[in-house]
Amino acid sequence: MGVSVLLAVGVVPLAGAPAVAAATSDIVLPAADRYQPRNAVLSGLADTGLFSQPEGSAHLRWTDYATGASRDLPQYDAPHAQVTLAQSDTAYELTPTKPYVVRFYDLDSGATKATVTVPEELAWAGTAGETVVAYLGTASAVREVHLLKPATGGGTTDLTVAGWPEGAQLLRVSERDAKSLLMRYRMPTDDPKVFMEQLALVDVGDGSVAKIFDSYKAGSARAPFLSHDYVGW
Repeated sequence: MGVSVLLAVGVVPLAGAPAVAAATSDIVLPAADRYQPRNAVLSGLADTGLFSQPEGSAHLRWTDYATGASRDLPQYDAPHAQVTLAQSDTAYELTPTKPYVVRFYDLDSGATKATVTVPEELAWAGTAGETVVAYLGTASAVREVHLLKPATGGGTTDLTVAGWPEGAQLLRVSERDAKSLLMRYRMPTDDPKVFMEQLALVDVGDGSVAKIFDSYKAGSARAPFLSHDYVGW
């Protein structure tokens, strides 16, 4: 009996106790710890700077290598789909469906500098400066490499890369810059079961091919590298 009385007293409010008002202010919780930096989302590298759109930012951003200074580029917001960097003073955009059209823009103003249309029978491989690289075939069995450039007064010029070693099977465009393409190709040997992979440097200006005589040892841990002065892997 004594226990029941004590419980009853415990749940009954005391006479004269002030009423507690309901809380009306918001509760702000501290941000959770983050164990990784924001994703920089790089979208193009050039001689003097790079393009990025860091996680959480609303615009593309240009960062200058020499000074480290960055500036936003709102001129490339919607309705642009995906703009990336062709070279230090030029951005470009590729239409998402065939026939592919590449529009080159002045980096600072966003004004259109030139337009290149990729023929429907060719596949897009990227840009080398203000040159569009395309190929005939598949990504692992390239039959021809084409260099498409804006023509004076409009239109597009098409230069087919020539000078491959006899019997070469083109594999892919590995690296590129405004002056050169680094191409992989495969050559037969005396053993019909053994093939040798090679690299070649293509001059974007005239389409000529310079063979790199050291064999390229393909593998997941190796990737061809191209700079203004060196080729490596």
